[in-house]
Amino acid sequence: MIHEYPDYYEKFKCIGGSCEDSCCLGWEVDIDEESYYYYLTVQGEFGERLRSTMKEEDGERFFPLRENGRCPFLNDKNLCDIYTALGEDRLCTVCTEYPRYYEVVGNYEQIDMSLSCMEYGRLYFDDRDPVHYIKNDDGFGGDGLSVRKQKRLDKAILLRDETIKYINEYDIDGRSLTEFFSDVSDFMKNKAHSMRLNTYKSIDEYTWVYDNGVLKKSAVSELNQLMSSLEILDDRWNAVLSDSGKTIKDWDEREKLFLENFSRKSNFLFKKLMTYFVFRYTIETYFDGNANFEIGLIEKSVMYIYVMFINKYAQLLAEGAVPTTDDDIRMMIDLAHLYSREVEHSDDNLIILKGNQV
Repeated sequence: MIHEYPDYYEKFKCIGGSCEDSCCLGWEVDIDEESYYYYLTVQGEFGERLRSTMKEEDGERFFPLRENGRCPFLNDKNLCDIYTALGEDRLCTVCTEYPRYYEVVGNYEQIDMSLSCMEYGRLYFDDRDPVHYIKNDDGFGGDGLSVRKQKRLDKAILLRDETIKYINEYDIDGRSLTEFFSDVSDFMKNKAHSMRLNTYKSIDEYTWVYDNGVLKKSAVSELNQLMSSLEILDDRWNAVLSDSGKTIKDWDEREKLFLENFSRKSNFLFKKLMTYFVFRYTIETYFDGNANFEIGLIEKSVMYIYVMFINKYAQLLAEGAVPTTDDDIRMMIDLAHLYSREVEHSDDNLIILKGNQV
């Protein structure tokens, strides 16, 4: 089996109760089958607590959240009572794996972590260098693919790798960030078409949202409408939508002030952001059969985080602050985290963003 993952993957370590935004808040915890049957055998008062807390609906077992949105086993110190009482190896699979994810196709496994975890975000964005990916073969075979399917997988991986190379070599100096977003999208669409991984559509159909290096106000409005149609997973998303909605009328002025004050030293943040989405989602072209779905998701995700970033930046400028690169890093960690929590943990939300072109 071939495994591929970023070099910082093995550096990650959960900081538990010290985290600014616990993953035990806002998400119900799914109970895998092995954990479920083990919990049935736990003796004493804690075993009774486990069994009285577990719920089952439509064949799915889970720990429902308390009214305050906290996992019932998250204590006042933001530590897990299951971890304390039974040990790390007795946590549910979803708890031990998060924020890691694994995409297995045939004899290949893509491994990464989610930006919904703020500690991972710090690890990712604090490093200003391009991401380096490690590939190794453990010598064990995976499920075989037909020749046709293997070719489709190889093409999806090549599209991903060629796009990340393009991002890393791209010189943003002298260009706006929106030109960078547009050029990466165009590269992916044309490359995918040459590989027969998409149904060709002209570049104009995708990039009309950009004009002379800025993002059109009409595009911001439509993006916000699209994001408003998502399933709400976190109440903070309502605040994001509200902020974006209120600022549409003066968007042009906000973006102009941003472009005048944003340091080019922070451009690496958006290159890293684009790399994250390209690495994570391009492989799904293998399943969807049309790279346009993944390209649309990547493009709209980066564009909307750009909108969120400018709105936050404008707030700081209005308060008399001129953000430094360190401030920019903190903003990106927080905003990418909020976006990832809302979008990347809902299959329905991902489908909406893949299936709707701005």
